[in-house]
Amino acid sequence: MDPQRQQDFQRRLQELEAEVQQTETANRTNFEANQSRASAAWLQPALQRLWLQAMAWFDQLPTVGKVVAIIVAIILGLSLVNAVLNIVTTLIMLAIGLTALYLLYRLFLAKSTP
Repeated sequence: MDPQRQQDFQRRLQELEAEVQQTETANRTNFEANQSRASAAWLQPALQRLWLQAMAWFDQLPTVGKVVAIIVAIILGLSLVNAVLNIVTTLIMLAIGLTALYLLYRLFLAKSTP
C-alpha cells in the first residue's frame, strides 16, 4: 500500500471516529436532558400536591397539635441526620481500617515474599 493511500485511510478513520464520538456525545446529552425533563415533569406536581396536602392538614390542627407536629418533625429530622452521619462515619472507619490492613500486608507479607 502506498504512503499516500495509507495517509488517506488514517485521515478518513480519524474523521469517522470524531463523527461517532460527536454523535454519541449529542445522543447522551439529549438522553440526559429528556430524562431530567421527564422526571421533573411528574415529580414536581407530585411534590407540590403532597406539600399542599400536608399544609392543609397542618392548618386544620389546633395550636397544641401544631406544636406537637413541629416537635415530632424536628425529632424525625434530627434522627434522619443522625442516621446519615452514622453511615458516613462507618464508611470512613471502614476505609481507614482497610487502609491499615493493606499497609500492614505491604509491610510484613509483601516484603517476605521473594
